[in-house]
Amino acid sequence: MYTAQFPLPTYPTQPRRRFFMLIAAFTTVTLLLTTLTVFRGTPARAQTACDVDYVLIDWRTGFVATVTITNNAPPLTSWELTWSFNGDQTIVHSWNVAITQDGPNVTARNVTYNGDISTGESVSFGFQASYSGVNEIPTDFALNGTPCNEPLPSPSTPSPSVTPTAVCTAPAYCDSFEDQTSSIPSGRWFMTYLDCQGTGRAFVDTTRAHTGSQSIRVHGLPGRCNHIFVQSTLDLRTLGPTVYVRLWLLSTNPLPSPRTTLISMTDTSTGGELRFGGQYGALLWHRTADDVTLPAPIPGGLSYSMPLPAGTWNCVEYLVDRGGFVRTWVNGTLIPGLEADGVPTPNIDATWLSRPWTPSLSAFRFGWEAEAGDSVLWFDDVVFAPTRIGC
Repeated sequence: MYTAQFPLPTYPTQPRRRFFMLIAAFTTVTLLLTTLTVFRGTPARAQTACDVDYVLIDWRTGFVATVTITNNAPPLTSWELTWSFNGDQTIVHSWNVAITQDGPNVTARNVTYNGDISTGESVSFGFQASYSGVNEIPTDFALNGTPCNEPLPSPSTPSPSVTPTAVCTAPAYCDSFEDQTSSIPSGRWFMTYLDCQGTGRAFVDTTRAHTGSQSIRVHGLPGRCNHIFVQSTLDLRTLGPTVYVRLWLLSTNPLPSPRTTLISMTDTSTGGELRFGGQYGALLWHRTADDVTLPAPIPGGLSYSMPLPAGTWNCVEYLVDRGGFVRTWVNGTLIPGLEADGVPTPNIDATWLSRPWTPSLSAFRFGWEAEAGDSVLWFDDVVFAPTRIGC
C-alpha cells in the first residue's frame, strides 16, 4: 500500500496554493520532445450529489491527473474520494491531497487546508502515476460514500440555464451573441487580422452554443498570418482600474506545442499586447513588450499550469489590475501558475514581476494564432466587468 501526503506551504499575502513540482515526470519525459495526450472525464450535467472532473496528461507510460470535486450536496468539513483503476496504474506523487492506494483501489482524503467544500463549490488536487497497457478514465468515483456523476431522482424538471446577461449591470458588459443577425460578426464585434491576413476565418455559428442558440466559431490555421481574431468595440479602460473577463471556450484540439494565442488585449502602457494562450500544451500568459511569460515556459513552471481540456466547454476567467496583479481561473479553479500576486515565485512569476508593469488594457479580442497546429474553436457568453462575476 502506498501512502503519500504533500502539504503545501501557506503564504501570508495571498491564499495561493502551490502545486507540487512534478520533477520526475517532466525531467524524464520532456515537454519539448514528447507529444502529450490530454484526456478528460466529463461529469454528468444533470442534478447530482457531486461531480468529479478528471483531466490527465498522458505520455503512454505515465500521466499527470488533475481531479476536481464539485459538491452539490450540503456543505462538507472533510471529504474522502474513492475510485478504482482498471489497470496497473501506480501513484508515485500527489499534491493538495493525502492518497492511499491498495492495488487498483484509491482513497483520496483532504489535507488540513482544503477540507471545507460549501454547496456548489469545488476543490482540486493532483497526482502523478505510472502504468503500462491501458489507461482508461475511472468511472466509479464516490465522495464520502455517495456516487458522483450520477443523476439524482427529481420530481421536477431542472431549471433552464440562465444566460450571463442576467448578471449584467453597468458598467459590466455581457454578450452571448444572440443579437447577431448575419454570418459575419458585427455590431459590437468585428474581425481583425492584426498585422497580416491569411486564411483564418470566423463566423457566427448557429449549430453549437454554450447558452442560447449562437456562438462565434473560429477556424484557426497554422502560421502567424493565418491568425484570426474577433475584437470588441468596448474600451476596457472604461471599466476602471481592474479588468475582469469571463468567457466560455470550446476547442476541438488540445493546445499544440508552439506558442498559441487565444486572447489578445492591447496594453497602452507598453505599446504591446497582453496575450493568453498556451505553449508546450499548457496555458500561459505572454507579455509581448518584454517577451515574458507567466509561468516560465519550462517544465518547472508549466507544471503549475494546466492544459485546456479539448472537446468540452470551459469557463475561463481572469482579473488584471493596474498594479500588475493577475489571477486566472479555469472552470472555477484558481490556477497557481497563471497568477502574479506580487510575491516573486521561481518558475512562476519571478521573471514576470522583475520589471515594473502598470497595465492599461484597452482593446479585447479572441481568436487563434499559432506557428503550427490548428483548431476549431467556439467562444460564447463573454463578460467584461470591474469585479469577478464567476462562471
